[in-house]
Amino acid sequence: MNNLQSLDFLAQANLISLSCLILTENKLTVINDNIFHFLPALTYLDVIENHLTCDCSNSGFLVWALSSVHTLVHVGPGNRCMYPISKKGTMLLDMDLNSCWMDTSFLCCVSTTGLVLLTVLGAFSSHFLSWRLVYAYYHLATSRYNTRRRKGSEVYRYDAFISYNVRDEAWVNGEMLPALEAERDWRLCLHHRDFQPGRAGWLARWVAD
Repeated sequence: MNNLQSLDFLAQANLISLSCLILTENKLTVINDNIFHFLPALTYLDVIENHLTCDCSNSGFLVWALSSVHTLVHVGPGNRCMYPISKKGTMLLDMDLNSCWMDTSFLCCVSTTGLVLLTVLGAFSSHFLSWRLVYAYYHLATSRYNTRRRKGSEVYRYDAFISYNVRDEAWVNGEMLPALEAERDWRLCLHHRDFQPGRAGWLARWVAD
């Protein structure tokens, strides 16, 4: 027992002839399987009575320990899980290693497909639905404005001033005014209807009396 918490020092120890390594009753929680590349002559390893973490941080070591044909690894039954709490008391060798591996090619395929679909959808929306999106935005903004106006105290006499070309006067009077004033309950200010000729400071009429 040496209270060892890591085996990283073995990478610089130059123990190329070491064949037996006893690490019982230390404080190891995670063992990096790459360390054993620096111990080419190792034939026996004992790591019982260490509080090894039972999660994917030790998956590489467990795979190496269970599959090595050159090194006999003594892991249990003394090693029981201390962390995570949900696995406390279970055997280290009973850990499900399948949950630690992901099919990288499948993950790349899913990510690439999702990115392509998002790009195509964005291009389609921009080309074919741009005006609908703009309309939806302004429609929502108008609805929120109407809601606030009904709930709040009234400050202005008019909701909007309409400036238009005289050639559009028929459309303004025949279509826009009924749609906004009759259907939306807006109050619009039109110069030919609401301005008082000769009155100075007509903008003051925007403020409620």
